[in-house]
Amino acid sequence: NDGSACGSSRQNRLCRASKTATVGKSTVDLVEYSEDWPRMFEEAASVLRAVLGDRALLVEHIRSTSVPGLIAKPTIDIAVGVRSLDDVYEFRQALEALGYDFRSGFHDDHLMVRKIVGDERAQHVHFRVYPSAEFEDWILFRDLLRRDESARGAYADEKRELATRFYEDRGSYVEAKTGIVERLLTQARGEPRRP
Repeated sequence: NDGSACGSSRQNRLCRASKTATVGKSTVDLVEYSEDWPRMFEEAASVLRAVLGDRALLVEHIRSTSVPGLIAKPTIDIAVGVRSLDDVYEFRQALEALGYDFRSGFHDDHLMVRKIVGDERAQHVHFRVYPSAEFEDWILFRDLLRRDESARGAYADEKRELATRFYEDRGSYVEAKTGIVERLLTQARGEPRRP
């Protein structure tokens, strides 16, 4: 395949990369919170900051592994705010040398790379233009789950139910969570910001 079905420009580079990327396990395996996850994030964030330098405007631990006490797929999700996604391509070889696969299929303002260890998706690194409402939403959602036991419990219950229903279909599991994520984000947006 010459990649002609992949489009042009940046999307072409992503599409070609995704055709050879390692997939990792596609089942939904939720585990109890691990005290190792913050350390794993800090180690990965330190490496990313060293590689990206001042292009990484903000590096944050997001999604379920960032919330103490919450069940999660054992994948460390990292949000990296950048001025432009084109900045990330300057570091593509360095990131690939560290074991990151570039992914396609995301919006023009969201690029994801992932690291597979064995058959596990060890890390998802989400690059987004910063500042942006989408980046802010990741932080609002995380912070709500960290401080609000009721929201965290409702989200955990929904995750358990959906993981049972969509155990062998990770994409449908993620899609099915959209409703509760939107409800909780609406709640988070309505609350005063806390330092």
